[in-house]
Amino acid sequence: MMPRPPRRRFRPLSLAALALVACSPPAPPSAQRPAAAPSSAAEEERATPWRTAEALAAALGPGVRAVPLLEVSDALHHSIHTAVAIARPGGAPGLQVELWRFTAPNPEDELRAIDEPQPLLRLRPGDPRAPALAQLRSVAAAPGNPMLRPRGLDCASPAALVARLADAAAIIVDESADAKARVDALAELIRGLDDALVLDRDATHEVIDAFAGGAPEISTQNPLGARRIRLLLVGSRPLELELTRVTDGCTVSELRRVDQGAAGSIAPAAEPSPTAP
Repeated sequence: MMPRPPRRRFRPLSLAALALVACSPPAPPSAQRPAAAPSSAAEEERATPWRTAEALAAALGPGVRAVPLLEVSDALHHSIHTAVAIARPGGAPGLQVELWRFTAPNPEDELRAIDEPQPLLRLRPGDPRAPALAQLRSVAAAPGNPMLRPRGLDCASPAALVARLADAAAIIVDESADAKARVDALAELIRGLDDALVLDRDATHEVIDAFAGGAPEISTQNPLGARRIRLLLVGSRPLELELTRVTDGCTVSELRRVDQGAAGSIAPAAEPSPTAP
């Protein structure tokens, strides 16, 4: 069961207080190690000031493991949209990302969940696109609606980051694994992806599929400027992977399959998210 932090009242916060991670010192991911990122989803959960954590725990009750992934404040409707990695015992599917909505009509009121949670991200091949993702993007794009989303995994070396993604993907697809371990692995993997992959392309399931078979070997590393590097990964399914340095480590900003020596994007190519530093 999720830890229950001290009660928090809903009150508007400044954009600065909830701004996404800012620019980091100019250094390619392979050249300089950033400040250490949280080593686990549980550590990240404790370190991030999630305003909906207590209300989420109250709505879920015991026996359900859930980890917040992002929060978007909707100033107009006095509500907060929260994306949550969750596993319900005996539920189908056993692991998913849901969009929850919480509200407090008055600043002195406690937050409470409203509406039914909706599926948000595709995690498996064949999963349909969820209408809730377009809704979340619309709320996040509105002026005055700040978003909180921790991003970045420790990238002491590109090989260590690739291995970490592969370890997380293997746990996510293992239906016999402990529910808490699967939720924590999903939260960790999503933390390591750029907004463009998660929110714009809805490609989380493609990253899971690409790494679930194990960590591929890095064949080449090509810097793409001060904060980006492109890796060629060789294995059963060769890949091109682009990493971007952010404050709390690195994120995957692009992923392409490589066929017969020619790169072909898994999905239409996208620039790194405009929210990236």
